[in-house]
Amino acid sequence: MNPLRLVIVTRRFWPMSGSVELAVGDLACALESLGHHVQIVTARWGKNWPGYFLIREVPVYRIARPTAGPWGSFRFQRAVSRFLEQSFEENRPLDGVIVFGLGQETDSVIRTLNQLNSAATILVRIDNKIDAYHRWSQNANRRSLFGLNRATGVIADSDMTRDHLVRFGLNENRIHVIPDGVSAVESNRSGAEQGRARQSLSDAHPILVIEPDQPLVVTMAAMDNDGGLLDLILAWPRVLKSYPRAKLWTLGDGTHDQQVWNAITAKELVHSVIMPGYFDDLETVFQAADLYVHPLRSDAGCSGLTRAMAHQVCPVATATLFTEPLVEKNKTGLVTPKSNPQALAEAIIHGLENREMRNRLGNAASKRVLERFSISEQARTYIKLISKQADPIAQPAQ
Repeated sequence: MNPLRLVIVTRRFWPMSGSVELAVGDLACALESLGHHVQIVTARWGKNWPGYFLIREVPVYRIARPTAGPWGSFRFQRAVSRFLEQSFEENRPLDGVIVFGLGQETDSVIRTLNQLNSAATILVRIDNKIDAYHRWSQNANRRSLFGLNRATGVIADSDMTRDHLVRFGLNENRIHVIPDGVSAVESNRSGAEQGRARQSLSDAHPILVIEPDQPLVVTMAAMDNDGGLLDLILAWPRVLKSYPRAKLWTLGDGTHDQQVWNAITAKELVHSVIMPGYFDDLETVFQAADLYVHPLRSDAGCSGLTRAMAHQVCPVATATLFTEPLVEKNKTGLVTPKSNPQALAEAIIHGLENREMRNRLGNAASKRVLERFSISEQARTYIKLISKQADPIAQPAQ
């Protein structure tokens, strides 16, 4: 196959402050590694931010500085159109455009490519973690659905997202389920490597100080429409009874982060539960961690869990439709019922008790997740769709 020219459009990308941004970066780099030419087009949120930089070998263009309100959206959409027009003016026609988000830019992309008489494939990628997804899905208007139905295809991150989109009127035959992919990681889970990772984090910021012998549990559970993280906060005092020096890091943020913080302060856990925000590079965090906890109640996918497993971190996961094929009890991790803080606490304690078990389950978890969520295989699925070699009705293999 000849190399394809591809553009990924996403309003938010750098700093890589969330799971969507991480998914964009991983996909772009995986497509580039397959020999295709990829460009990322994003917004210029900071006035003095540079308009161009590279992430690994992939060029990133910041093209507009959107502000709140409809005019900010209009300016970004117009800037996207100008970027696509310029590619054709410079005799660099595109083979495909992938729009990450809720499809706001889809109409502009379609109109522009039609005016240029382009045959480029247009894919819109939607997941249930995007800000305002639930508000949008509850109030999806005809114009939004019309734009999405005009795209060549829509990518959903999970069966749950696909089902939501179908209920809100999207043409089911245009939806393909492609979960977030993960990359293979060369990780040494030795005590020495863990100690070096902890020292690096401790040097980076005072709130990240963690001693070599302190238990460290990490989660990237969503702080939005799922109460699972609150279950973990309720479970933590029981963990502290067995491990008084244990630390819990809750990475990320969300619409309910204040509620989470209120629960932490109400339980007087401010010295053992830390909310450090996001990390551009999670490798050091996972290298430092003893356990990764997925406490979510919903069946939604979670890139934090799959990334931790790829880094050979032993997972403690609630039993959901998403985790069931990944985290098998005592084979690829520890499993608890959802919405059960007591059981969650006992599973964490059990995981902290035995390093050999954690290493064994972590190694098995890495093999399992790479079998099912290889970023290279996901990238090839995108290429098949863009090249129009796939049956437009068939769902890609997972």
